[in-house]
Amino acid sequence: MSVDTKENLVFESSASVSKLEQIQAWLAPFGEKLTHQILNDIDKDFKKTLVLGPTHTFSEFGLNPNRMLNLVLSTIEKATHDLPVGGNILWLIDSSQPSSLTKIEAEAVFGDGLAIKIIEEVEIGEKYRRLVILAIPREEYVGLVFHLPTDFKEEMTCSIFEFLLSQDTPIAGLFLTFSQAKLLLDNQDSMSVWLLKKLLEEQKISLALSIPHSRTAFAVRDIANEILPLRLLSPNVPVRLVRFEDTNEYVMRRDLLSSLRSAGLQADTSFGYNQFESCQGVSGADYSSYLPLGAYQPQHFDCRIPTGQWQEEGFLELITLKLSPELSPTFSLEWLEKKRTHEKLDACWMIEKNVELNNPLMFENWEKLWDFRTHLQLSRLLLLLDFKRKDSYLNSLKNSDQFLDLSQQYHENIVYNWPANDPWIRTTLVDCGELDRIERVKKVLIGAKNFKSCFNFRFRFVNQIDLLVAGQKESKERVADNTQLNLEKQKIEHIYLKDNNDKDMNSLREDLVKFIDFIPKKLGTTLEVGSGFGQLASVLASRCTSYYCLDLTLEMLFELDNSKGLQGLVADFHHLPLCDSSLDTIIANNVLEHSYDPLRSLKEIHRVLRPGGTLFALIPFEKLNPNHHLPAHLWKSDQLSIELACAASNLQIRKLEVIDIYKLGVAGSFSSCHGLHGMLDIVVQK
Repeated sequence: MSVDTKENLVFESSASVSKLEQIQAWLAPFGEKLTHQILNDIDKDFKKTLVLGPTHTFSEFGLNPNRMLNLVLSTIEKATHDLPVGGNILWLIDSSQPSSLTKIEAEAVFGDGLAIKIIEEVEIGEKYRRLVILAIPREEYVGLVFHLPTDFKEEMTCSIFEFLLSQDTPIAGLFLTFSQAKLLLDNQDSMSVWLLKKLLEEQKISLALSIPHSRTAFAVRDIANEILPLRLLSPNVPVRLVRFEDTNEYVMRRDLLSSLRSAGLQADTSFGYNQFESCQGVSGADYSSYLPLGAYQPQHFDCRIPTGQWQEEGFLELITLKLSPELSPTFSLEWLEKKRTHEKLDACWMIEKNVELNNPLMFENWEKLWDFRTHLQLSRLLLLLDFKRKDSYLNSLKNSDQFLDLSQQYHENIVYNWPANDPWIRTTLVDCGELDRIERVKKVLIGAKNFKSCFNFRFRFVNQIDLLVAGQKESKERVADNTQLNLEKQKIEHIYLKDNNDKDMNSLREDLVKFIDFIPKKLGTTLEVGSGFGQLASVLASRCTSYYCLDLTLEMLFELDNSKGLQGLVADFHHLPLCDSSLDTIIANNVLEHSYDPLRSLKEIHRVLRPGGTLFALIPFEKLNPNHHLPAHLWKSDQLSIELACAASNLQIRKLEVIDIYKLGVAGSFSSCHGLHGMLDIVVQK
C-alpha cells in the first residue's frame, strides 16, 4: 500500500532485498522478542499493512510541533482511508536530534489519531535513537438520541415521526419519561402512537427511559415499575438505556446499579462531557464522570469511576456530547473540502470553553463536535511539544535554586502521565435535543448524513444494539480482562521502588512522615498491604506486637529488616491468606489506588480485622484530574468514592485528614491528584 504525502514517509525497498528483510534488519536493535512480535502481527505481502519509514522527518519535531503534528495527522488521515479492516500502520522513525520525539511524546501524538498496539524506542550509541509504532485506525460508532418534549403536540410529533420513517440514519434512543409513556399508552389510537410503533417495528428507533427530578424518588424505589409503560409501548424492542436528570442522586445511590441491571437496563447516559477538571476540591462533592468521553464499566459502588477489571455482565456508562438547540445552517465549506481530500485542519483549533461552570458543552454543528471529540487534548499537547520551551525548563530545573517549585511544575512543561489513548473501537453518544421542531430535526439528520459522507466505512451511525455492543468492546479494551494481567502490570510498574529503598527515618518523604504521625503509637497485630521493600514497616515495627508485610513478589520481601521481627507474605491483597478477625491493624500506604476491585479488597480487610480493628490508609485523590493518568492506579478515587466504598464494605471512616504534598515540600509532579491525598482512619463495623 502507498500514501501520497508532501514529505516522503513511505517505505521503499531495494530491488535486492525484500521489504520484510529490510524491516527485520531495521528492527534488530529492539531485540528478537519485539521483532518477532511485530513481524507476526503484520501480513507478509503488505496488503493490509502500510509501512511508513524509515524516516528522519521527525528528528526536529519539537522545533516546529504544529507543522509536524499536522503532518502526522494528515498522513494518518490519508493512510487509513482505504486501509482494510484489521489493517496495520507500521511507523519506523529514526532520530539523531534532541528535539525529536520521546516515546512518551510519540504515544500522545500518534495515539491522538490511532489506537497503538506497540510502541518502543531504543538508543543506538549516544545520540541515535529509533522509535517503532504499530497501530490500527479506530472504528467509530456514533449513536444519536432525542427527547420527546414535555408538552409534545400531536401534529408536530406526527410530522417528525413521518420524517424519521423516511430516513436511513438509525436513532439509538428516543427518551421518554414515565408520564409521557403513560400518556401515549392512554392514546393508543392516535396517529403519533401508530407512527412510533412503526418506527420501532422497522428498527429505526429504540425507546430509552428518562427520569426527571420529579420522578427520581419513585424510580430509585422501583425502577421496574418506572420502565413498565415504555415496555408496554415497545414489547418487541427492549428498553436498554436510562438517563437521570438528577445526576447527583444517581451517583449517591451506590446500590442503584444492581437494580438497573436487574430491570434489564444495560447502560446509563446521565453524564455529559465536563470541560473543567474536577475543581470542586475534596470537600465539595463532584458528580461528574472521571472519563471525559466514550464508554466505560463503572465501579459497583461509584458510577463515576471506571472499574479496574472487566466484568462480563457489567453495566455501561455512555458519556454524552450535546448538539446546540440552534444548529448552524451549513458546514464550513473549507472543512468539508479538507475532509474529503483528507487534508488535516490546523491542529491548534480548540473550541472556546463555556463560561458556566460544570455546564456540558453544546456544539453548534457536527464539524465542531467531531473535531472536539477526536482531538480533545491537541491544544495542550502542542504547548508541551515545543522543544525550546521544554529545554529552557529542564535547564532551569538543573541549575536553579528554586528546584522544589520547578519540579512541582514538571507536568506543565513536559508530556507526563498523559491520559490513556482511546481504544481501537470508540463510541460517541450525541444528544440531538428535543423532537420539538421539524425544521431542526431535519437539519440534525440531514447534517449527520452529509457529515458521514466525509468519512469512510470506519465511521457509522448505529442503532441502540450496535451502540451497546461497541460500548462493551470499548470498555473492555480500557482495562485488563483478568486478574493475572492486572497483577503483572503492578509488578512491572513498581520495579522503580528498588532504587528508592531507604529505611532511614530522616530520609523519608514528607508525606510519609506525616502519615506516620497520623498512625497511633500502639497497633497490636499488624499487616501492611503493599509493603514494598519495607521502608514504612521498619519505622512502625516497634509499635506492634507483630508486623506482617504483604506484597506481590518475593524479591521485595527479601529486603525486609528481619532484626525488627518483620514477617513476609506473598499474596494479592484482594485475597488475604489470613483467618477471619485475626488482626488489630492494617496499613495501606499508597496502595488502595492500585486495587482492581476496591470492594473486594475492602471486604477482605473487613474480614481479617477484629471488631473495632482499624485500617490506616494514605491514598491520592486521582478523581480530581483526569488530564493526568497513572496506568498502575486503577481506582481513581476522591473523598466521595471512598465514602461510598466504605459504606458498601461495612467500614466506617472515623477520621479523614487531607494533605497537600506540594505544600509539605515534596519534590516532583503529582498532577493526577493536584497533590491532594487523604489520610484515613477507618474502623470495622461487625
